[in-house]
Amino acid sequence: MGGVHEAAGETNAARAAYEESLAIDRRLTETVGETPQTLRDLSFSLDGMGGVHEAAGDAAGAKATYEEALAIHRRLVETVGETPQTLRDLSVSLARLGGVHEAAGETNAARAAYEESLAIDRRLTETVGETPQTLRDLSVSLARLGGVHEAAGETNAARAAYEESLAIDRRLTETVGETPQTLHDLAASLGRMGGVHHAARKTDAAKAAYEEAIAIDRRLTETIGEIPQTLRDLSVSLDGMGSVHEAAGETDAAKASYEEALTIARRLIEMIGETPPALRDLSVALNRIGGIQETAGETEAAKAAYEEARAIQRRLAKTL
Repeated sequence: MGGVHEAAGETNAARAAYEESLAIDRRLTETVGETPQTLRDLSFSLDGMGGVHEAAGDAAGAKATYEEALAIHRRLVETVGETPQTLRDLSVSLARLGGVHEAAGETNAARAAYEESLAIDRRLTETVGETPQTLRDLSVSLARLGGVHEAAGETNAARAAYEESLAIDRRLTETVGETPQTLHDLAASLGRMGGVHHAARKTDAAKAAYEEAIAIDRRLTETIGEIPQTLRDLSVSLDGMGSVHEAAGETDAAKASYEEALTIARRLIEMIGETPPALRDLSVALNRIGGIQETAGETEAAKAAYEEARAIQRRLAKTL
């Protein structure tokens, strides 16, 4: 139930559900014993709570719960054995903790977690086979490690990881079909490739990647509905495209992309509340539109956007 609330952006309801689930699972490990099932259930509740902490900007809370979950998964690998299930659970747990490290700027710790996760996923594609699940897991791990490479300025390594991830995502849309999940993954991969192309000043390639990603994101907002996830995905793609237009001197096109992204960011605040991630997205969108307004000589409008962005940043700083 917590996952349903979380997907809908209902943070408080998700927290309440996960807290209740976690309390029950802790109680069961005490009364029934630390069996593989009770430990696995406990780890899942911890992962859920970690996600709620992460969404609320509580990095310390997320890290603590993810670390406890990871310790349980390592223990299950040792006691139950290296089964496909225990290995996949371990890989997912490593990725979650890696995400917290990455967000905190702990690059080496994030890299180590992602590399271990990726190694497990490659192993599972060999032992279990190239199933939709093992391939998707591999694609996600490649994308995460690519992000670390990109942040570290390791452009070639980032590009290689992203290209492999994109190839897998295209393959899955062909073999599994154009489902919401495969399309979401494909759009995300295209966005990452767009970013790498943009950094390498390959404008045409970047535009092509972002255009395809935006088309998919728009399609998903129509077929799934304008839910927080589909709207944020569209906003991210629009922001990327705006950056490419801006760098190419295409001010009007950049402004249009940034304005739409800003409209979505404001709407998300209304839908899910003033969560730290939503506020950060709004701050970024305001700075983007402020920059393009400044370039266009719209001084007062740019000043207003920058001031609103700074106010949000000061507010966020107080919560950290």
